[in-house]
Order: sequence, then C-alpha cells, then structure tokens
Amino acid sequence: MSYVLAFVGFALLIILHEAGHFTAAKAVGMRVERFSLFFPPLLFKVRRGETEYAIGSIPLGGYVRITGMNPTEEIPPEHQDRAYFRMPVWKRVVVISAGPLVNLVIAFVIFAGIFAIHGTFQTSNAVAKGGLKPPALGTLHPARAASRRSGPGSSAIAARARRARAASPRRRLAC
Repeated sequence: MSYVLAFVGFALLIILHEAGHFTAAKAVGMRVERFSLFFPPLLFKVRRGETEYAIGSIPLGGYVRITGMNPTEEIPPEHQDRAYFRMPVWKRVVVISAGPLVNLVIAFVIFAGIFAIHGTFQTSNAVAKGGLKPPALGTLHPARAASRRSGPGSSAIAARARRARAASPRRRLAC
C-alpha cells in the first residue's frame, strides 16, 4: 500500500509541477503547443484551442511544449510574436521557475499540515514521564541504597567494581 501511495504522490507532484509551468506560460502570453502528463507512448490526447492536452503511459515525468523553446525549430510567422525566445527575460524566468515554485508551495503545505496535526517536537529531559526507565548506571535501587548508606541525591559512580567513565564527545552526540 505504501508503494501505491508513494507512486500516487509522485504522480501528483509531476502533475502540479507541470501545471505550474503551463499556467505561467499561458498567463504571460506564450503559445503552449502541448501539455503532457507523463511520457509517450500516448494513451490519450485532445486539442482545445491551440493547445493539445495529452496523457502518456510512462509516469516518470511530463512536459509543456512552448513554441520557440527549441532554437532550431521553424515557427510560422503568425506565432512568432508569442514564441518563447521573443518574450522578455522576466517572462521566461517566471515560466521556468513556476514549476519548482509549485513544488515549494506543496512542501510548505505538507509541513504546515504535519505541524497542525502533530504539533512541534519538544525535547525533554524527563525520562520517567514517557514511561521509560532511566539508565541503570546512575540510579540505585532503594533497598540497596539503604544498605549502602546512600540517600537522596546520591549517584552511582561505579558498577561491579568498574568506575563509570565520562562519555566521549562522539558518544554524547549519538545518545
């Protein structure tokens, strides 16, 4: 089931990423020839206006074909004014960055949802509150503590005649 969810999530990211490029290209006046989700061979295609919408069979990506993105392509004179290479740099930057921007927005929404549901992680030094037992070295059993004349505030410094060592810096990071 987790593989299916990962696959669906990946496909959804692709769709929204490409939709970002597509929407930005249309918004700044570029001519979009094809909006394709996934790679060919095509399973379905339909033309609406000047744009062909297609769905491929290989769900590993997608693309938006904008007139004039390929420097070697021949462009009919009636479409030259809306070609990618004829647009100002700021419009090209908007179109190119729209896909990754959508991904950043999605990441923000996902993290906001996680924090809204689970809250933030807070560290605590109180081991006993979580139902965990404190470490063996450093705690004395009450009966043994009484027999050894230990009282509140006492700490174990040795176990089985071996003196406790301070943890190395590397060990402290691992704990």
